[in-house]
Amino acid sequence: MKRKVVLIICLSVVVLISSSCDIDPYLNKRPVDYPNSVWVCDENDFYFIYYVDDHINDEYQSHFIMNAYTKTFIKFLWNQYDNGVIVYQIDKENGQENILFSGECTFYEHMFRVEITYFSDIISQLPEILIFEKIH
Repeated sequence: MKRKVVLIICLSVVVLISSSCDIDPYLNKRPVDYPNSVWVCDENDFYFIYYVDDHINDEYQSHFIMNAYTKTFIKFLWNQYDNGVIVYQIDKENGQENILFSGECTFYEHMFRVEITYFSDIISQLPEILIFEKIH
């Protein structure tokens, strides 16, 4: 009887340890968790709309508007289990993806801050920090 109790306790500990490793601390904080939402960065006149496009592999896709004139299609790659993000520009004609910018995020309720670690020549200038607020 004592062996069975010890065995059950050991199995319970193993199950607890193996199942708790899949906890994502950023779950329900990233824009990907809010489909069909609008995120605005007022100081830089940027915004993006996060939506599901069934025609593009069921991935979350966005329009990224820069300076109210330039509209480009983008795809976010959110790092699971950490706060990194890579934003790709998508060429709709040939499907080619180019890195637009990448950075480390800090998440707050209905907003997030991106500290830019890289930006491509596609964007002429980008500040060191972008703050996006969810407005819809």
